[in-house]
Amino acid sequence: MTDWSQFTQDKPAPTQNIDWSQFRPLTEEEKKPKRTLAGTVKDVGITALKGAIGVPEAAVGLADLVSGGHVGKFLENEGGTVGFRPKEAKQFLDENYSDAQKAANANVAKEKGFLPTLGVMAQNPSTIATTIGESLPSMLAGGAVGRGLVGAAKLAPYLAG
Repeated sequence: MTDWSQFTQDKPAPTQNIDWSQFRPLTEEEKKPKRTLAGTVKDVGITALKGAIGVPEAAVGLADLVSGGHVGKFLENEGGTVGFRPKEAKQFLDENYSDAQKAANANVAKEKGFLPTLGVMAQNPSTIATTIGESLPSMLAGGAVGRGLVGAAKLAPYLAG
């Protein structure tokens, strides 16, 4: 229990009337968390990490298609040594975005419908940047795999015989 007798008040509480007309409720814009340079740098780093996690995640997803899900189960290996859990890693990273990015993501997530969601994304452009940042590494890796397959297909006639 706190002993309040140890605290003193330097000045007595004002007894005059307060002019409440000078106060107003905060606007929605004033309530939004503000972006900072440090927060933005942190968000860019988190987005890059999430994008990097997406590359092996996509590869495992493709391997699961051919193996009936066995590759993913093997890599997940509950209680084992591999422990490949990209979904959990991305959730952890989501929790570490800046307050401003979390608010922007929440605004977009609560919107329903394609066009209304696009409108909210336009009002929260960082959500567009994070979506692109998370997708870009997988797209680049997919393009590299595609070019490799095209090259292999061109060599196939020479290898076959």
